Amino acid sequence: MRKEHIVTPCATTIYNICKRHGLNKLTKGEKQEKRKIIMQKIGELVHIDCHQLSKSITIAEPKQTYYLLGLIDDYSRLAWVEVLENKKA
Repeated sequence: MRKEHIVTPCATTIYNICKRHGLNKLTKGEKQEKRKIIMQKIGELVHIDCHQLSKSITIAEPKQTYYLLGLIDDYSRLAWVEVLENKKA
């Protein structure tokens, strides 16, 4: 490659060149434009969280681990919470 004078710059070099010439910044139009995901129906985007419950909370079987699964639909803001014995279920 050196004989043909083909050199591929690394990503850091490209970033530094763009930074030096002010090309890494957003334009005013891009800053003003709101980047927002707009859903059109229920179920398109759901936020999920899983939390392990403390063993002191569960009195049924103290050695069993339980998980609290929560879902929130981003369109309707409908929430669903369920207690699971296996987080892979």
